[in-house]
Amino acid sequence: MLVLQVFLISLLSSWIGSDSPMTDTHDFHYSRMELKWSESSHTWQVVTRVFTDDLEQALQSAHAIETSLNLGDDQEHIAGEDWISGYLHEHCIGSLIATENSAIQWNYIGKEVEFDLTYLYFESQPLGPHDQLNLTVSLFFELFEDQVNEVTFQVGDATLREWLTFEAPKTMFQWQP
Repeated sequence: MLVLQVFLISLLSSWIGSDSPMTDTHDFHYSRMELKWSESSHTWQVVTRVFTDDLEQALQSAHAIETSLNLGDDQEHIAGEDWISGYLHEHCIGSLIATENSAIQWNYIGKEVEFDLTYLYFESQPLGPHDQLNLTVSLFFELFEDQVNEVTFQVGDATLREWLTFEAPKTMFQWQP
């Protein structure tokens, strides 16, 4: 408890003493992706939580934009949604088996921006029966060498949680149907 109190006091002190908001930078680079199999729609439904500033920086870098994209704002860049969709397609690659024709097509649904966090929603196309999912997640690896992408899979009672890094960006989830 003492460690938590010291951490909170330190964090608050540095924030109060600075001229910039806390969201300008953060010391760790992390995303969380949750994939759940929907038996009713036969799709993988995905929620990904990222830091808003990291997402904006990745999109700015990918599209050579220096101005703010104002994600989640009424002045959001007109191409923001398309750029997010493209970024997810490029950095979240899934397949059912190790063949070229098994690629999962992700359908970007939308986002919710809650100040420093952005929730990204997407799902796979309807898929036939399968008991294995291969996934590569390289979100923000082009920006931060310490980026970690936590991925959680769930099919019924079967779950798996993995931490993907630049050195190990791939995982495989296998379960009993």
